[in-house]
Amino acid sequence: SWSADQGSFNASNSASVTWNAPAVGSGTAMLTVVVTDGKGGEASQNIAIVYAGAVTGNSLSFIFKDDIESDQPVAGVVVALYNTDNQTIAQTATSGVDGVVDFGDIGRSRATFTMVYELSYQGYSDYVIESFIEMQTATDIVYYTESGDEGDYGSQTPVAAVNYTFSNVPENAGSTTITPTYGQWNFSTGSGVVNDITVYDNQLQSDGTLSLLAKTMGSGLNSNVFLAYGFLLDQTVTEGATYDISLSRTPVTTGWSTEPSTALTRLEVKGFRVGFGYQLASSAYAPGASGNLQVPTEFPVDYYKVSTRSEGWQSSGFSSEKRYNTLPQSLVVPVPDYSFSNMAFDEVTDVLSWTLSGETARDYVDILITSYGGMWGEESIEWVVVMAPDASSWQVMELPAPANEWIDTASLINNIYSLKIKATDFDFVTGIDELWQFYISGGSFEEVVNTELSGWDSLMGGIDGPSKPGAQTLKNGANIESADNGRATSSSGFSKLRRQ
Repeated sequence: SWSADQGSFNASNSASVTWNAPAVGSGTAMLTVVVTDGKGGEASQNIAIVYAGAVTGNSLSFIFKDDIESDQPVAGVVVALYNTDNQTIAQTATSGVDGVVDFGDIGRSRATFTMVYELSYQGYSDYVIESFIEMQTATDIVYYTESGDEGDYGSQTPVAAVNYTFSNVPENAGSTTITPTYGQWNFSTGSGVVNDITVYDNQLQSDGTLSLLAKTMGSGLNSNVFLAYGFLLDQTVTEGATYDISLSRTPVTTGWSTEPSTALTRLEVKGFRVGFGYQLASSAYAPGASGNLQVPTEFPVDYYKVSTRSEGWQSSGFSSEKRYNTLPQSLVVPVPDYSFSNMAFDEVTDVLSWTLSGETARDYVDILITSYGGMWGEESIEWVVVMAPDASSWQVMELPAPANEWIDTASLINNIYSLKIKATDFDFVTGIDELWQFYISGGSFEEVVNTELSGWDSLMGGIDGPSKPGAQTLKNGANIESADNGRATSSSGFSKLRRQ
């Protein structure tokens, strides 16, 4: 069947259809096709179409807001607009109490700009720099700084203390974890914490209720075997409540393989229901190019995401993420074939250059520059530079204050921890302009992406920066399965943009 968030089709269930754009206006429409086999199998595909011309012009303005939930304006965000050389700053502006930065008519239909702001939470600071190279101009571009959700750290406000009990416990049961809370119990040792478990606000579903998933492993030599599971759905959270979870269900074996055949360092299956994500199964520690997963398939979810990762400690890697409405019994996981070579940084000209090859399509390339400050790394500086997919070089740009105090661009390579180049492809658009138009037209990233492929290489430093003492707890503590649980978003600057 075919559906669209705008416009109409001449038929809804034909193999070939015609889509008619809205009679008035312009924007980006999202078209969706869903195919079923009559046996429970289902696949879907989205595509973004810009109609009645792109949302562009010669004017450029932004509205900065904290996050998509509270949608409140943010003051103090510095924006730099660059000259046509994409290196030197033409003018800067700072958002006021209304969150607005308006450059007016800049006399051209493409622009390079940088946003600068700081996020702070419990003594830790994230200094954020986001640069976009030669993007189509538009007005009222909404940019979410995520400051309403304490940036990467997330809110963690206690709601209530609850208790857990279990029924239908299988023989040889060992450790049991209850997500998304901190509840855990080991049946073989009779130890753990199941009373007075604190439930936090960011463990709740978007409707304010709590769904619990308990996974039980075997005991002794079978401690790595996923033995049984149970769940409770859409519970109202009240102080002192006791929730009994029946461990009567058995996980289903799901086979998986990569296409093309490629060894992985991690594979994970997540399920999302009512706006919250649950880690259902994972295969870590170099699972190879194929294998089996034990998945709690009876736990009802709105959709699944299967993500992969393969990386070395200091160099290249790739990741993929594919969305499924229903999880097939045999997964074929796509992986990209991006390959970076000839990476070099010329300290005389301040030019970073590279060669990117591979058959996998790509929508954009970005550079991630990371540095750390403070005695214990409690200050994180991250500069993301987004550019066209065919880019093969980048010259270090001027940065506005205060970012020019965070990173010394005159000696960039000597004042940062790591530098990584990454290519990314989404299945629903072709190229950076379509992706940009989708966002500035108000598109919602999480609702349409079925497949995301990324590949990267590092010129210097590790894939990830050094751990901040305590920061890992702050960032992941609200979700027992780490940051992969909960409401994760893309790290790209695109994830923060919308057009009002």
